[in-house]
Amino acid sequence: MKLLSAAVAGTLIAFSSFGAQAFPAATLPTQSDIIQVAQGCGPGWARDIYGICRPIRRVYVRPRACWWVQTVYGPRRVCR
Repeated sequence: MKLLSAAVAGTLIAFSSFGAQAFPAATLPTQSDIIQVAQGCGPGWARDIYGICRPIRRVYVRPRACWWVQTVYGPRRVCR
């Protein structure tokens, strides 16, 4: 019985010691509060089609070498 009354008394003291206060209203962010990020991945990274951050690869594509070849069906363009 003493334990129950001590628990009830502790609970009443704990809840009565805090005043009921509402949270303050949130302010809208200003332009200086907003930080622009590139898809949330950081510099040099981008999201793939599955939403995972991957490094941006710079793929070098060499120019295609093309020339004309005479065939029995007429001139044909060949590229490698």
